[in-house]
Amino acid sequence: MQETAAILDAAAAAGWLLPAVFAVVALDAVVPVLPSGTVVTAAGVLSASGRVHVAAVVLAAAAAAYLGDNLVYTLGRRGRLLVSGGGPRRQRTYAWVSQGLRTRPASVIVPSRFVPGVRTAVMVYAGAAGCPPRLFRRLSAAGALVWATACALSGYLGGLTFGQHPLPAMAMALAVGAGVAVVAEASGKRLRHRSLPEIRQDVR
Repeated sequence: MQETAAILDAAAAAGWLLPAVFAVVALDAVVPVLPSGTVVTAAGVLSASGRVHVAAVVLAAAAAAYLGDNLVYTLGRRGRLLVSGGGPRRQRTYAWVSQGLRTRPASVIVPSRFVPGVRTAVMVYAGAAGCPPRLFRRLSAAGALVWATACALSGYLGGLTFGQHPLPAMAMALAVGAGVAVVAEASGKRLRHRSLPEIRQDVR
């Protein structure tokens, strides 16, 4: 956490903070190994000191998340047979996502943006299951904006509260962000109770 804050502080001093946020978030959507939520939160902390406007952090993170999610969705559409195949566990997960997208797509796509790893699986399955592109773009935009706003604003509030003390600010911001993620995930009731354990096992 301290290293992330230090790296972003240096990027802000060099004028590269927003490009760095954009790059990390976009890459994490495709290859979910980067701490995109932490990076956006840390950028929010820095915005409290006036180095960058918090709205700019939100827009950069949301645009990158939207771009990455739609790239994964497109890969799912192109590799439909590959994605829908596999073992019984993957087929069950794919069948659930397909059913969920037909009946309550918002409760599948939007909350999944808050769950690292799971969101990548959901986006690629959405493409493979044939979710209409216009519907997916609308829901992925909503999910990206809500996620980016929650992460950046939690960091911003932490920065305002603790001023020049980045570690307590980051700790508070991550706690707030985690709470928002729990609420968002709970809003997708079936995602939490049925598909989430299976998807988590799928992406390991």
